[in-house]
Parts: sequence; structure tokens; C-alpha cells
Amino acid sequence: MTKEPLGHSAPSGSLLRITGYGLGVFGANLVVFPVTSLLLYYLTESIGLTLGLSTLVITVPKVWDMLVDPLIGVYVDQYAQGRGNRFIVFAPLTFALPAVCAALFLLPAFSPTVFAALSALLLILKSTLYTAFLVSHVALADDMAQAGIMRRNSLLSVRIFGQASGGLAAGAVAPLLLATQWGGIGGYPLMAILFAVIGVVTLGLCSAAIRPVPTNSSGEDEDSEDDRPATNIVMAVKAAAREPAALGVIISNLTITMAAAFIAIILPYLNKYVLGGTDDQLTPLFTALMLPMVIGSAVGAGFANRFGSGRAFNGSVAMLLVAALLFYPLGSTLTGVSISLGLWALSMGIYIVSMQSRLMDLVDASDAKKGLLGLLLGLLFSGGKLGDTLGGVLTGGILKVLGFDGATEGAGSPEALRTAFSATAVVCVVVGIIAASGLRWLSGKNGQ
Repeated sequence: MTKEPLGHSAPSGSLLRITGYGLGVFGANLVVFPVTSLLLYYLTESIGLTLGLSTLVITVPKVWDMLVDPLIGVYVDQYAQGRGNRFIVFAPLTFALPAVCAALFLLPAFSPTVFAALSALLLILKSTLYTAFLVSHVALADDMAQAGIMRRNSLLSVRIFGQASGGLAAGAVAPLLLATQWGGIGGYPLMAILFAVIGVVTLGLCSAAIRPVPTNSSGEDEDSEDDRPATNIVMAVKAAAREPAALGVIISNLTITMAAAFIAIILPYLNKYVLGGTDDQLTPLFTALMLPMVIGSAVGAGFANRFGSGRAFNGSVAMLLVAALLFYPLGSTLTGVSISLGLWALSMGIYIVSMQSRLMDLVDASDAKKGLLGLLLGLLFSGGKLGDTLGGVLTGGILKVLGFDGATEGAGSPEALRTAFSATAVVCVVVGIIAASGLRWLSGKNGQ
């Protein structure tokens, strides 16, 4: 188990720090959620790009992610450690991340090729900024715990609460904004501008609140040959290979994130072609996809504290599998889809908290800690974003094969789409279970 100060002698302003911590991830997820869930739909249905070109736009930037995300994780962690706090990372992200996410929906009309190229470049920049934020924000939970502000698992719960709340707000409000005109601005531009403004405010409040929190420098002793932080992708992979249990967690996150991305991206198509709904019906569907995650984040912290991160992690993955199996029998009505999405979201809230806690527990138990947290978090989020991409590619491929690619609109079978909705999620979760279980067994780290 990890050393987690209970915060009995918490410093003054703890509530402010905790609130700011949650607001930061709320704002970040608010501006990122439309990019993850609506961009493919936006490019195909509003801009008119082909499904193949749109899928390429969201795929190409992930090659960059795979190469640099682990290195970004190491760099931002060391950069903050060297300056004593993480404000130095959060401050520039306050404006940069919301601006780049908004720009993806504000590009003027260009030829399809130019539009696609500019969108891909913006996605590369957005992805780099978001990785820096995610690594710093998760590592900040350890800093705050060591400062006696709150237990780490509870802070991770606050983090997922803020993340789910940001996604919930975006998922509930975005479809309504798409049908709204305000001051001559409407649809996607209105959504992008409004979310960017809120994102700047909330990220700014987070930066101000966490500025006094020092970085946790435990385990940062003198370097040894095996203890040096990775400086390239080959070294990153080698370092991660020495921690197979952690690598299993990272791979499970990749496949489950792939399932989550697939579900979010295909949902507008499922709503349109299976449920026969209009865009405003996406509000209850996205709400069902995000609201229970708030509850799951609180439950996940409780499970991890009571039973240990390992058992909480295993239980959450089992719950995800049950939810995925229910997608098909409940997937023909709005109520049924909402129920199955709700169970999935509840399980995801538990999973994210326990998964991140499990990874940090494994880092604490490792003999080589120098740069390891930043490295593994970088790999974790690199894998997560690769999962996002593969989920988008998978969605595009399934839609094309089933006849929902625009060129053959009306030729697709709603029943086949409903089947694919469930089967794809089930396969992704099962692969994640196999990877995590096998690598945990290989490492022999079956601790609670």
C-alpha cells in the first residue's frame, strides 16, 4: 500500500486547492470532449469530408502521440520538479488548450485536402498540450497527498468527478448549442467559443489554486545507470518493460479507452440510424454516458481505499464487461441504450480511479523511481490516446463496412450496427483483461 497522509493537519486553503484541482480537469475535459466525441461526425456530416479522409485526420496525429507522449511525461514531470511546483506547466495550458480545441471547429472553408491537413496539425498540437496537462494533473494528486491536503485516492476521485462533470456538461449542452443561434453565431462555432471561454476560466482558477503546492521529490536520489529517466522512445519502452504489471495496466487502458472512444463516436450514428433520433436526442444519451461516472469516481476511491487498488481495478474491469454485454439486448430503444450506457459510465468512473491508483502503487513499489512516474503516466496517456484513435478508426471502418459511409447511405442494416456496438466493446474489454492479468502474473506483483 502507498504512503498517503490523511491530512489531519492540512495546511490552510486545502479546500481551495482541492476545488481548484477539480476545476482544472473539468475545464480541460469540457473543451476536449467535443473533439473526441463529435469531430468525426462534424467532419463527415457538416464539413462534407469523406469518411476515409476524416478518419485519416484523426489517425495521423496519433503517430506523433506514440513517439513523444512518454517523453513529454518525463519532461513535464522533471521540469516541474526542478522548479518546485507544477504551476509552471499549468499556467500556459490555461489559454493554449482551450484555444486549440476551439480552433478545430472554427477553421474557415478550404479545399478538403487543406482543411484536413490543418485539422490534423491542430490535433497534434491539442494532443501534445493535453498530454502535458494529464501527466501534471495526475502527478499533482501525489504532490497534494504528500503535502497533507487529502488522501491520494480521494484526490483521484475528485479528479474523475471533475473530468466526468466536464464531459457531462459538454455532452448535455453541446447538442443543444448545435441548434442555437446567438448574436449571429450558432452551431459548432458557438459551442467552440463558449466552451473555450469556460475552459480558460476554470483552468486559470486551477493554476492559481495549486501554485503554492510543492512537488513531491521523494525517490529523486542520485542517478544510477538503471535509474535514469528515459530520453527517447526506445529507453521508454525498455524502462516500462522492467515493470510488466504496470505495462499490463497501460495496455488495459489502451483497449478499454478504445472501447470508450468507439462508443462515444458511434453514438450519434446509433442515435440516427438505429433509434431514429434527432441531434437533440443526443443530450440524454451523452448525459447517460457521463453522469454515472461522477458516482463511479466516488465509489472507485472508496473501493481502492477499502480493498486496495488491485482488487478495485479487477472489479471495475469485470463491471465494464457486463455493461458491454448488455449493449446488444438493450440497444434498440432510447431507454435501453441509456441504461446500458449508465452502467458502462459507472464502471468507467471506478476503473479510472482504481487504474491510476494501481499504477502509482506499482511505481511506489518499484526499485527504480527516478522519472518512472512521469514515464509511466506518459505511456499511460499515450496508450489512451492511441486507444482513442483506434476507436475512431474502428468506428469509421465499421460504418463503411455496414454501409453508413454517406456514399451508400440507407444501405446499412440497423440491426448490424446494434450488433457491432456491443460486440466491439466486448472484444476490447476482454483483450484488456487478458493483457492486465497475464502481465501481472508474469511480474508476480499481485498485491492488493
